Amino acid sequence: MNARIRIATATAALLLAAACSGGDDEPDRATPSPVGDHAQLNADGVELIEPGGPAQPRGPLPDPKTVDDSNAGEVADAAAVAAFVVDTRTDRSPADGLRRAAPWLTTDYARAVAQPMPGDGGADWIELAAVDGYTSVTVTPTDEVEGGKSAGGQVVLTRVATVQRHDAQGKQLSTEQLGVFITLTRTNDGAPWRVEAITTA
Repeated sequence: MNARIRIATATAALLLAAACSGGDDEPDRATPSPVGDHAQLNADGVELIEPGGPAQPRGPLPDPKTVDDSNAGEVADAAAVAAFVVDTRTDRSPADGLRRAAPWLTTDYARAVAQPMPGDGGADWIELAAVDGYTSVTVTPTDEVEGGKSAGGQVVLTRVATVQRHDAQGKQLSTEQLGVFITLTRTNDGAPWRVEAITTA
């Protein structure tokens, strides 16, 4: 895999880690920081990266006001875009992208990803940070359920996420496509859809 396009893959690993810790209904950027004397570590000795601040990333994000949360497809698209938009100017790690998807996550999933998470994005994040870079994302449905509507309490939708990396001037550096699986749930037919897991192929 091209070393220049692994930033999305680093995000994908964080998605999986969060999905394993998260789980029920509705609902948090800075610069990369080295391991310090007082760094938080998990049980395996891996540094836990604190969330970044609330600044808006340069990559476009969905507007929660325009997303129909009765439509599973719209919720899946919004969450997938937000999860993969990262900005080295405002974020501490790729995990901050997933945190911005909180409006569309279940309460448990949002709570899990709001915690400090292992993984700082590695060399690829550092490389993107070196050019003050960021990503922009588009998603394409590859498997839809009745236009995003389902009579059941759970549905899994698939998307292709196209992640473009940009330098500080907005010049496109590289593109990566990822297969994304989005598990959505709702408590009853009239309740809003929420994402309880995002994983990648």
